[in-house]
Amino acid sequence: PSGERVLVGTTVGWIVIASLSKNGDTQKFAFSCPSYRPAQSISWIDCVNFLVFYACGAVIWWQLDSAARLSAPKVLHIMTLGTSGIPLCHAFDSARNNMFIGDSRGNIAFFNLNRALASGDSQDTARNPDKILSRVHDKEHVTGITILVKSGVVLSVGNDGCMHQSRLDHGDLRKLIRIPIPNVTGLRHVWNVRQPNGDESAVI
Repeated sequence: PSGERVLVGTTVGWIVIASLSKNGDTQKFAFSCPSYRPAQSISWIDCVNFLVFYACGAVIWWQLDSAARLSAPKVLHIMTLGTSGIPLCHAFDSARNNMFIGDSRGNIAFFNLNRALASGDSQDTARNPDKILSRVHDKEHVTGITILVKSGVVLSVGNDGCMHQSRLDHGDLRKLIRIPIPNVTGLRHVWNVRQPNGDESAVI
């Protein structure tokens, strides 16, 4: 996000991080988590935290050392979906430490990372979802997820051409409603737009 680092994933599970300087010099460092491959995609959470989505059905949260220009990151969380799909997208509620991950088979997995930390497991222990909403988007790709923070509603879109609403109810993710979008065969992403008065709305 800062434009100072670039991440590239490989089919054999290696992640290459390149540090970019203003004078054009580039430094590189490679790391991997040997049991997980290939790296399907990478998504930044902020300038030091990022997620790597693996085709084996796992997502690893890595954290860089903010004080070092280039160093091996540490693993914060290993999340395994336990579905037949490949993880594709996510939404993270930093206030409640909740992670939502959509996969290529229409499923949405919910992880409460507070519970994961409270369990006392080591950071390299793979964790299963607290809840899976199965076939929310039929068997089509879940392509985008966002959270309406004030209402706690989780919105997702997919290649089925629908927007789906779900909500956390006392720690349990529940389906609410499925809304077809007319004359659309697939939806690419959904954004939460916050107004100056605090109101939130979805843009797809």
